[in-house]
Parts: sequence; C-alpha cells; structure tokens
Amino acid sequence: FFFNSVSDSDQRLDYRMKSSLRLSVVNVFIGILFVIDRVDGWMMMKSDSAGSNNKRKVVVIGGGVQGTSVAYHVQKEDPDCDVTILESIGVASAASGKGGGFMARSWGDGSVTQQLHHVAFDMYEELANELNCDSYRKLPVLSVRPGNSRQTTTKKGNGNSYQPSWLDGNIGGISTLGAGDDTAQVTPYEFVHAMLQNQPSIQV
Repeated sequence: FFFNSVSDSDQRLDYRMKSSLRLSVVNVFIGILFVIDRVDGWMMMKSDSAGSNNKRKVVVIGGGVQGTSVAYHVQKEDPDCDVTILESIGVASAASGKGGGFMARSWGDGSVTQQLHHVAFDMYEELANELNCDSYRKLPVLSVRPGNSRQTTTKKGNGNSYQPSWLDGNIGGISTLGAGDDTAQVTPYEFVHAMLQNQPSIQV
C-alpha cells in the first residue's frame, strides 16, 4: 500500500518512488535483453567452432536481482558456459534482500518504456511460476490521504471496497493505484535464491 499525504514533499517522494521503480525495471530487463543477445551470438560462434574445448566464461558483478537475473539467463541459454557472480558479502545482501518487490505493469504507459514495463511484469509472473516462488502475488495498491472525509474510489468489480480492516484513524481519502490485475509483489530475496537454485552451475 502507498500512503500519500497532500503535501508537496510527499507528492515529490511518490514521484521519485515511481521513477525509481521505472529505472529499476528498465535496468534489469535492458541488461537481460543485452545478455540474451550476446548469448545468441556466442551460441552461433560455438556452432561455428564445433570440436573446440574452450568453454566460455562470464563474470557478473553484483548478486542482487539485476546481477543474478543476468547470470540466470546466461546460464539457461548456454548451459556449457561458466558463469560466476562476484559479490563482496552474499547474494541479495543489500536492497534485493530487504526490498518489498513491488511491480506495476501499466505505470509506464505513455512513456518510451511502456512495452518494457509490460514485458517485465509478465516475465516476473512466468519466472515466479517457473521458480516456484511462494511470495509472488497480485494485489491491489492504494493511495491514502490523512484527514476525516473518508472519500473513497476503491470499489472492486463486485461493489465491495478495497479498504483493509486494519486501516483506521483519520483518513481523508483513498484511491486505487492498482486493482491487482496489473500490480504485484514478489520477495526479491526469495526470487534471487530461487534463480540460483534453479541454475546450480552458477558460481558465487
């Protein structure tokens, strides 16, 4: 749930959170697409040099969601490749071990990264199922303002409200940022470790 006050500073914070989310999604999947493109090239080179015993080696710096995702897709595309993740502490030891893992499919609509947002959101669901991630779930996202008017625009399709029972106190207004069909969550820590368990050849 997002809790937004009516102050300018909090509105700027909400904007920065959305911008940070967009940049994170863009960074992860541009990296993955780049690596998959490189792997395609390696596979072609490999087929052209049949009989060679030289194994290709890839080193990925950083064991968060982004780095581990790159390593996972390289290893999956080329099982014979030696893939190593360099991490000073351990995988998912920083933000990827503490973040909430929030995702939104349509929040990039109208921007140059719209298609990337859609592909990324759908890809997370597919990978979560493939990796058996228990924490993946689609869920509604609310914006809440302080006050006492209790204005709400959070009706579900069946007429019931999204307002959770634990949300009490002085509420000025609630609006829906995501109905649960295009907003989701997965625990980054679980996601990172699930990728490594699925591709045990990756060295850390």
